[in-house]
Formats: sequence, structure tokens, C-alpha cells
Amino acid sequence: MAPATVPRNTEQPSLRRRIGLAVAATAILVWLLGAVVTVWIAWQETGEVLDGQLEQTARFIATLPTEEFEEYDHQLTPPRRAQSRYEPVLGFQVWSREGRLLFASPDVAPAPHPGTGALNVTRDVGAGGATWRAHALAADRTGHVIQVQERRQPAAHFVAHVAETFARSALVFIPLVAVLAGLAVRHVLRPIDRLRGEVAARGPHTEAPIQRAGVPQEMTGLVESINDLAARHARLLGTVRRFSEDAAHEMRTPLAAIRAHAQAALGDTDDDWLRGPLAQIMAESTRLAALLDQLLLLGQLDHGDHEFPFEPCDVGALARSAVAGARDVELVAPPAGPQMRCAPLLVRAALENLLANARKHGGGRLRVEVLPDATGATLAVEDDGAGVAAAEREAVFAPFYRGAGARASGSGLGLSIVARIAALHGGRAWVEPARTLAGARFVVALR
Repeated sequence: MAPATVPRNTEQPSLRRRIGLAVAATAILVWLLGAVVTVWIAWQETGEVLDGQLEQTARFIATLPTEEFEEYDHQLTPPRRAQSRYEPVLGFQVWSREGRLLFASPDVAPAPHPGTGALNVTRDVGAGGATWRAHALAADRTGHVIQVQERRQPAAHFVAHVAETFARSALVFIPLVAVLAGLAVRHVLRPIDRLRGEVAARGPHTEAPIQRAGVPQEMTGLVESINDLAARHARLLGTVRRFSEDAAHEMRTPLAAIRAHAQAALGDTDDDWLRGPLAQIMAESTRLAALLDQLLLLGQLDHGDHEFPFEPCDVGALARSAVAGARDVELVAPPAGPQMRCAPLLVRAALENLLANARKHGGGRLRVEVLPDATGATLAVEDDGAGVAAAEREAVFAPFYRGAGARASGSGLGLSIVARIAALHGGRAWVEPARTLAGARFVVALR
């Protein structure tokens, strides 16, 4: 019999989702930090490189004959605009020892004299409503002050382009991280899925421990706890089973003695006042013995005993043998078959319990059908009684359940045994309105 599928509760937190979100969030956070650090380093390194170029340019100009700038009639013009965003805007200014502006290249906005405190220092200066990066120094030979200025738009454009590239790559990186995180989490949690499948596949009477081979170290404690729980459960079931079997066997002997004494007393007396109670004692002892037999059978089914071997059998022949000699039963079955692998003793017990239930609660006419199908066979027993209310059609298969309108005596175990036998054969049992007669139709599907 295949194990029942355990439904997933979508309202409970998912470990797979939690780990996946944690991995994805960590990867994205690391990527964001990496992007920020990369852009910051790019900005710093670019600035240092450009500052070095400014200083080198200023030193080169200082080696030129700057005295010629004293004869230069400078005319200040607006700084030239760059033709592209990466074209540098670079120029220089020259002052005399007295601080008189001697020369200003047309590519720079005029800036104030740097003063002696700003010599040999690369700094930001304001000129022409913009911020320039400048480096000033004094020529060793003439004493002229030379200041080289550069607008940093190309560097800013470069760093902005780097940041934009990172931002665009996020459109690919984030979904890729989500997919890879999901695949990684699925791979990491695969041992948990295997363990869950192994636990779900275990029957209620499986006593073999779960093997620890291939189980991650973090889950060995859980596996050991499950094995310990299964061992305690098996010991408890064994104790209950032995107690029930011993109690049933111990009760059979006094019941048989009571029945024998009542039967002997009934045969030895003609007193009507005694014959009634003695007959009642025999009937109740017989009913109690049948109840003990049903309890034993139910216990064997519940505890998974292997006393009922499965073998190829003819379900139609089993039905014919069960109703042989019964005049109140109409049998509808194919001449031969259906053939399937089953436990013949259990199938016949299920049919006998259905017939006993129908005779007690269903009137005088019975109908038994044996229906073959592609996967097994279906047994159906119809009666001519009042039927089963829709609200009770599931409850009637519970142990010791007796319907509200039940008048006949009984233990309430017969239908429960039928349901267990059907489940043991991979099928199920249910009740529905009769199709031919006027009462109920009890159906057992065997697979």
C-alpha cells in the first residue's frame, strides 16, 4: 500500500524559502558593497592619477623660459568647451613675482593668485562659476608662479559610467543570483528531502531504523531521535498487542466454559423460567466470543501482522463460497475471476462482515456484486433497509460506531475491519445509496 501523501501547510514558514532569501540577500548585499567600493576606488585612483598629471604638467611648464610671458599681452577669453565628455579641459596661468597676471591660456577661467600657502599643493579652486582642480608652484629660475588647472568632468563622467554599468548589470545579476540561490538551496536541502521521503514511506509498523549513511552531520541528531521514537513506538505496540492477545485468549476459555455449562443446563431442564436466561447466556457468550475474534483480527490488521499471505486468487470464487447456501443473497459475479493478488482469508472476512452488517440493519433482501476493473476488483453489498444518512457515511467505518437509528445488537467493529482490509489491499471502503435495492450499498475496492 502506498503511503499517504502528507499535505503541505502553505501558512507555515518555509526553510527552503528562508535559506534562499538569505543567500540571495547576502549575495546582493555583497555585490552592492563591492559596487560601492569599486566606484569609490575608481574615483580615488582617477583623482590621484589626474593630480599627478597636473603636477607633472606644472613642473614641465616651469622648465620653459617663462620670462617671455612678461611681454605677452594676454586677453582673457571664455574657456573652451570640451567636444566630448571625456575630452580634458586643461590650461594654465602665470603670475610674476609681484603677483601680476602674465599669461592665461584660453581654455581656463581666470583664477585668483594662489598665494604662497597654496604652492606645491593640489587643491580645488573656484573660477568662472565652476570648480577646477589646480596645482601651483614657483619656477626656480624666474620666481614666476605657475598654476595648471583642469576641469574634472571627464573623471566624473568616467566614474558615473562605471556606476551606471554596475546598475545596469544588476538587471541581470539579481535574477541570476535568485536562480542560482534557488538551485544551490535545492541541492543543499536534498538530504532533507530524501529523509522526508524515507520517513513518509515508512509504514506504521516499520521497525527498521533510518540509515545514517549520506545524512549530513547537522541532521544526525534528528535521525537518531526519529529512530529512538520509532523503537519506543514499536515496543509500545508490541506490549499492547501481546496484552490484547493474551487477554483475548484468557477470556476465550471461561467464555467457552460458560457456554458449555449453559448449553448443558438448558438441555437438562424443562423449566421455562430457567430456559430463557440460559438461552440469553448462550447468546451473549457467543456474541462476546465473536467480539473477541473481531478484536484480535482488528489488532492484527492494525499492527501489520503478516499472518495473511497474499497470493493469486479468484475474487468471484471467494464471493461464491461466502454466500453458498444463503437464500437471501443474490450474487452477481462473472463465471471466472476477476483474478488478482490478495489475502483470501481477509477478503472473505470482509465480505462476511458486510453480509452480517446487511442482515442486521438492512432488511431481508441482499445483493452481492463482484465487479472486475483494470487494477483489481470491487465488491459491493446492497441491502433493502433504510440506508445510511449522508452525515454518517464516513463515521460508520470507525471502531465501535453505532448509528443513531441502529436497533440491532452488534459490536460496531465489522465495518472498521472491512475498511482496514481494503486499506491493506491498497484500496478503500465507502457507502452510498443502493442502485438496485432500496437501502445502502457498501463498496470495497481492492487493488
